[in-house]
Amino acid sequence: INRRLKKLIKSRNINVYKLAEFLGISPVRLSYYLSGKWEPDLETLAGIAQYLEMDLNDFITWNQ
Repeated sequence: INRRLKKLIKSRNINVYKLAEFLGISPVRLSYYLSGKWEPDLETLAGIAQYLEMDLNDFITWNQ
């Protein structure tokens, strides 16, 4: 998940601070998700998918 999330953020030029704010988490916590230190829970994944305007299933299976 972390590799997909990093690619999506980069490809869409997303501000990670705005994403963290949208999710209601700290930028540090988001960086842990991006680095693979922690795995985001389903609620966080759903929030990320919503922010990216993607269906949760598409987000989880997105491979580019």
